[in-house]
Amino acid sequence: MLVHYGEDTSTSTAPTMQADTLRTTAGAVAAWSRVVAVRVGLMMVTSDATAGIEVTQTTPTLLGQSYTVPTGTGNVIRKEFSTTIVLRNRVLPR
Repeated sequence: MLVHYGEDTSTSTAPTMQADTLRTTAGAVAAWSRVVAVRVGLMMVTSDATAGIEVTQTTPTLLGQSYTVPTGTGNVIRKEFSTTIVLRNRVLPR
């Protein structure tokens, strides 16, 4: 599971409520009051090796970040699911 935080870093007194900076860790968030969106990514993995299906994905990605498959996981299928949650009860048109 990965969580990214969309932060409005504009310096105006009235925040634009638009995420212009994406923080990939909670420690990187400069001001929690300016976090306007949270993006959550989950990687689902089959519990058993697939029967008769060759899976060759060696560097899967989650929220655009690649990671190395753990050794010994063999022939399992991985699928990414993600959603963006808007905070502060406002969505601005793009």
